[in-house]
Amino acid sequence: MEYAVVALAAFLGGVLQGVTGFGAGLVLMMALPMLYTVPSAAAVSGIIFLVLSIAMTVQYRESLQPKQIVLPLICCMVLSGSSAYFATVATDQVLIKRAFGFFLILLSIYYLFLHERFGERHMGKAAGALCVVVSGLCDGLFGIGGPLLVVYFLDRFETREARLGSLQLFFSINAVYTTVVRAVAGAFPPNALGIIMLGSASIGVGLVAANAIQSKIDDELLRKITYMLIGACGVLQLFNGLL
Repeated sequence: MEYAVVALAAFLGGVLQGVTGFGAGLVLMMALPMLYTVPSAAAVSGIIFLVLSIAMTVQYRESLQPKQIVLPLICCMVLSGSSAYFATVATDQVLIKRAFGFFLILLSIYYLFLHERFGERHMGKAAGALCVVVSGLCDGLFGIGGPLLVVYFLDRFETREARLGSLQLFFSINAVYTTVVRAVAGAFPPNALGIIMLGSASIGVGLVAANAIQSKIDDELLRKITYMLIGACGVLQLFNGLL
């Protein structure tokens, strides 16, 4: 059952990522906390998604602008590393699960009702700094730090390729660091290697499938369905944490 859930979540995440360009990590973190504690789920999800991030970094390597990501990356690494360690060694994992459920509900509301409105605005320095801080904390605590970073980097690059490549480089470096921190803190489950290999293969199959069916799918509808599922999973996590 455990392997089936991981394979299905990774496959669907790969399909969503391939069709919309976003969402593999979200789908993984919707499913994995049903099997593990939130820190363990974030550790497994982080490595599976790291494979995808590295592949996309290589794909856009000629458009990378690493100087643009240095300062926010350092800030994010400090916050995500410390919060990842805290979440892993915390004695009250039920509280972490409740907080994660609440976070998913807020994330669902943001994407369904606020994302397009904020995405069209130029972000000032104060708002940008807040985005980086919140992203670092959320990445460490829950393994999901990308949404606000995507908004932060939206108008900081001249081309789409430069933005995508540099953002994936950001994710890759930060994921390597937080993975080391989580490993030191003991976040990985006993059978992590088999789960990670299966998840990495499944997300690759999902990407291939997405390329084959991309023209036949309404990506906007797929996004909305995914955002509603995120909210539903948040309610389930919050409810389970209260039991």
